[in-house]
Amino acid sequence: AESTCDGQGRINIPQPLLEWARLEKDVLINGTLDHLELWNPEEYARYMGDIEDTFEELAEDLIF
Repeated sequence: AESTCDGQGRINIPQPLLEWARLEKDVLINGTLDHLELWNPEEYARYMGDIEDTFEELAEDLIF
């Protein structure tokens, strides 16, 4: 969702997005080329773990 900053530099995140992303107290901010990603830190760790497993599987397939 697009958003603008208020006078103090804060952004308002719509409630449906907060619920979908499971954002609560702690938030991980990931900067990409033209946008920011806000993650629940536990969900991000799980996602990155899944990607690492996939890379390992791909590497094994290429080697063997």
